[in-house]
Amino acid sequence: MPDREARVEEFFLRAAAMLPSRKFILGGSGWDGKPMPENVVNLGHIYIAEHNAFNSTPRAVLNITRDSMARYGFSPPTRVFEATGTGACIITDAWEGIELFLEPGAEVLLANSGADVAAHLEWLTVERAAQLGGNARRRVLTQHTYAHRAAQLEQLLDGKLQGSAALQQTAPRLRCRAMRAGVLSNSVERTLQRMREQYPDLPMVVLSRTGGEPQWFEVLVGGAIDLLVPPYTEHDLLPAVEYAVASYEARGR
Repeated sequence: MPDREARVEEFFLRAAAMLPSRKFILGGSGWDGKPMPENVVNLGHIYIAEHNAFNSTPRAVLNITRDSMARYGFSPPTRVFEATGTGACIITDAWEGIELFLEPGAEVLLANSGADVAAHLEWLTVERAAQLGGNARRRVLTQHTYAHRAAQLEQLLDGKLQGSAALQQTAPRLRCRAMRAGVLSNSVERTLQRMREQYPDLPMVVLSRTGGEPQWFEVLVGGAIDLLVPPYTEHDLLPAVEYAVASYEARGR
């Protein structure tokens, strides 16, 4: 993707060029043939079974968010939580809302440029990296697992968390179920099919980290009411829930 390539050049390759005595490891497909500093090792595609080893090996792991996601903020990529689960020290490009998930300076390091990344790495000791990674891992395991998000959504829809009065009036009319679905290796359509088999009478609204017209079409084909992407607000969630309720009641449930 062009916007991601430009950000990798700025945040990763520029930082590597500024620190020629340091070793940098690049994982992922699509970089063969691209000129890189001599201190960058291109490993190519990293299979899922190797992610934990890859994330826990270097002194720091750099997260680079696509420009289209960074503009909206409030939605850390799944890979951030995956890496922190291994105790990795995370350096991430700065975007609005990161402090709601990890505390800058204590649990994550923020960078606005490749120069910032290089500056972080110059003073980052092994001990400091381990401390940051440990802090982040504890935060994620106690506040940011799929189970936590599912519980928060169910509490919101049940009116147990402070939120929209209209949402709290609407949600009790519909028995709600929050699930960890999108992390499966199967397609969205197959995942939704299994959910329909388990909960045949329950209309589904899918919340996804990313999505576009192809993903929205796939969700509708899979039988869901709607697809919502960050930032999730009551102005988006409420109409989707109301439509789900109307659909549910129109079928005489």
